Amino acid sequence: MTDLARIGRRDLLAGVSTVGVGAVAGCSGSETPDNGGGASDETEPTATATETSEDDTQHEVGESFEVGSGAKSIRYVVENASLARAIGTSSFNVEADGLFLVVILRMENTGTESIDITARHLRLVDSQGREFDADSEASTYINQDSRFDAEGILFEQLQPGLEQTRAVPFDVATEESYALKVAPAGAFSGAEAHYVALGNVPSPS
Repeated sequence: MTDLARIGRRDLLAGVSTVGVGAVAGCSGSETPDNGGGASDETEPTATATETSEDDTQHEVGESFEVGSGAKSIRYVVENASLARAIGTSSFNVEADGLFLVVILRMENTGTESIDITARHLRLVDSQGREFDADSEASTYINQDSRFDAEGILFEQLQPGLEQTRAVPFDVATEESYALKVAPAGAFSGAEAHYVALGNVPSPS
């Protein structure tokens, strides 16, 4: 299977009327879930040198950024992204309709109040401007998948000054390049959404 389409810095988010972001190389996923907890088949992503964006809502993998303000604000870092055909173990798993793109996301509550954490404020945007919600079924299986060193997001609270690292799976189409869209966690927040370019993430072999 071919890699996801390569999209330039100024083209990736054109479909959502946003200035483009820098592409970042991802890591490859394994086709069959591992039930033994052995070493991962994936390789760590490598950042690609890019020009500096003047838009402070556009970010790269590994870059720290904050969404929200005041009492309800969260600092995020996308640690890596990879693709998989199925998530779980060899005997207990869920298969993607397309491919699962799994984003490993670190979140720190930098505000002064507890914040409800779900995947509802997290979406993928492709080069055509289409938006993808996180896959809730895959999130329940990802805890048993030894390739991902993080739990899925279901529903929990993030207390002030504390952080969590979670795996967020999306069932996506192939042959596209993606950015993670991070909206404010508060339902009535007027803060802007931020975008992290995932760029060309290799398909599993």
